[in-house]
Amino acid sequence: MSDFGDFERMVDVPMGGEAEVQGTVFVVDDEPEIVEILSDLVGSLGYRVTGFTDPKSMIEAFRLGTPDLVLTDHKMPGTTGLELLGILRKINPDVPVVMISGYLDRQDLIQAISAGVFAVIEKPFDSDRVLQVCKNAVAFSQAAKLLNRSLNLLLFHCDDIQTFLVSQGKGDLARTVHAEIQYLAEQRRKLQNIERG
Repeated sequence: MSDFGDFERMVDVPMGGEAEVQGTVFVVDDEPEIVEILSDLVGSLGYRVTGFTDPKSMIEAFRLGTPDLVLTDHKMPGTTGLELLGILRKINPDVPVVMISGYLDRQDLIQAISAGVFAVIEKPFDSDRVLQVCKNAVAFSQAAKLLNRSLNLLLFHCDDIQTFLVSQGKGDLARTVHAEIQYLAEQRRKLQNIERG
């Protein structure tokens, strides 16, 4: 394809009848053929895949709707996967970023790990490895979203929970539950600060 541009592709996968979207993945690479190959491969898992040949377009889309995973090339005209990782971490540090590279020297690898890359896959890539890494990254992302949503719900209802337990004569339990919820919230803040570097 000579003029590829950005595209979205949902590959139908039979899952007990109708295809069900299992997650959202953004793929960014300056080579349209690689975007298409990765999109078809990752889409075969039932994920909604949006492909980009321009990192700036991907960043704009990322700001509008957070995917479960970003798969990015390392070397692209005008930017690198490391620079892109840094930008994405500032917007939302919870989204796993997987970097794919034909050549990643030791220093780049160390920087990627320090910046919080989920995984690095070398080109030419093994399809099974890409699929396994994507499954793990999406599962991680969805678990983090669930934990955050659950913690937010607990924080929102913390006073109600405490009031109810005290009204039931369980003041000690109320204090313990309150302390545990506050502890979890503090741990999340620390983790987010670490991820934002």
